[in-house]
Amino acid sequence: MRANEFINNVAEAKITTSIDDRDVFGYVDGVAAGMATFTWDEERQGWYSEATDVDPEYQRLGVASAIYDAAKQKLGRIIPSVDQNKDAKRFWRGKREW
Repeated sequence: MRANEFINNVAEAKITTSIDDRDVFGYVDGVAAGMATFTWDEERQGWYSEATDVDPEYQRLGVASAIYDAAKQKLGRIIPSVDQNKDAKRFWRGKREW
C-alpha cells in the first residue's frame, strides 16, 4: 500500500508526513525528522501515540503537530496517552483530543 502524504508548510521548512498502517513519519525538506506509532484504546475510544519522537534539531518546527494532524485524518480521534513525559504533557496542554 502506498503511504498517504500530507504537506504542511511551516516557516521556511516544508514538512511532509507519510502513514504506513498506524506508524506516522514526519519529514522536514525530505529528511526524516520524527515518527509516532498509534494504538487503539478500546476503553477511551480513541488512538494514542505509544511514543512520539522528533529529532532535537527539528523540534519546534511543527513536525509533531503535522504527525498528529495526519494521524487524525487517517485514523480518526487522537487522544493523549495516559503515560506522558513532561514534553508530552506540554504538547497536550489544554487539549482533550486532537
